[in-house]
Amino acid sequence: MAENSPLIRLAGTDPSDTRPRVPFAPDVLDFLADLSKELRGNPDARHMGDVQTFAFWCRRANLDRLRAAHDDERRRLGRGLAFHVAPANVPINFAFSLAFGMLAGCANIVRVPSVPHAVVDLVAGAVDRVLARHPALAESNTLVRYDAASVHSANFSARADARVLWGGDGTISALRALAAPPRCVDVAFADRTSLCVMNAPALLALDPDSLDHLAHAFYNDTFLMDQNACSSPHLVYWLGQGSEEAAARFWDALGRKAAADYPQAPVQAVDKYTDMLEAVLDGEPITRARSYSGAVSVLEWSGLPADPGACRGRFGLFRQIRADSLEPLVPHLDGRFQTLTAFGIDLGELADFVTSHRLAGIDRVVPVGSALDMGLVWDGYDLIAQLSRVVSVAPGQP
Repeated sequence: MAENSPLIRLAGTDPSDTRPRVPFAPDVLDFLADLSKELRGNPDARHMGDVQTFAFWCRRANLDRLRAAHDDERRRLGRGLAFHVAPANVPINFAFSLAFGMLAGCANIVRVPSVPHAVVDLVAGAVDRVLARHPALAESNTLVRYDAASVHSANFSARADARVLWGGDGTISALRALAAPPRCVDVAFADRTSLCVMNAPALLALDPDSLDHLAHAFYNDTFLMDQNACSSPHLVYWLGQGSEEAAARFWDALGRKAAADYPQAPVQAVDKYTDMLEAVLDGEPITRARSYSGAVSVLEWSGLPADPGACRGRFGLFRQIRADSLEPLVPHLDGRFQTLTAFGIDLGELADFVTSHRLAGIDRVVPVGSALDMGLVWDGYDLIAQLSRVVSVAPGQP
């Protein structure tokens, strides 16, 4: 599109009131709770798992829990106007980004992906309807759509007190190059990857129902977003005795789940097969490739390649490796790695492993099934702290 591509306003108005609010302001909590009810009552949203996840996240009970967890007893105000650029590969993230900014006390301009998407359009319509019932917030928040080549991002950046930027490394760099006020704070969610660690003896001890539950949880971590989410694991790292048998049981269960619930188009199957061939040509240390129920394909490594963070899967393609300890991972867990999901291993011990080895990567350690659970701490950022400022008082004063 040309640089004068139109700006389409999907919800709210151009923020005329950018005065900061306190974090977790009552009117913001009321708005998000109303939005949750609006989405949960929408029959078209009931079949959109990501929309239901967002609606469940911003229900009143969870908002109250988040408020209590982030009360640091400091006087805070939002930074002012936050400009958000949402990612195209995970459509619902624009709604989370808006909620993050509002909860931190900011006014917000959120650019949604330029290509229309059913999830974006449904949620944006709900936001617009609910904002109409909260006119003060409608004057502070807006959702917009425009082509990336337009001048609108530059105009919004020039006004921003904070920018929340989602996208690939190139997109982030281009957006950061746009002029912004001297005190503008950038929070960037760049392209990242994740992995899963499985304890083989713990998996072998599962009964069939528990194994199916684990496969379902892993399916939610990966297939729900077509493995596009930064927190979705692409590598499964097996630890402990019996790892070969455990892996076979797990992939069999996942294959059955995916075959039943993941409609794979022929073009996706071809693309997945092409990716497997390219992995061989790229020199990955592959010892075996197996398919499970035609829906899941697994490349087994004999050892870690030079750059495991660059090895990504899609449409049900995963890598796996069996090892005696996590130590071989240490040189490879750089800043590109975001989330470590785990089964059968103490999460605190894994977090201690990250800190004791002074790893540049891994910001989250969560159980299998929780990879996509968004929080106010994301990618290592405390978003309330990043998007608000502290009004300090002289020491010794109340």
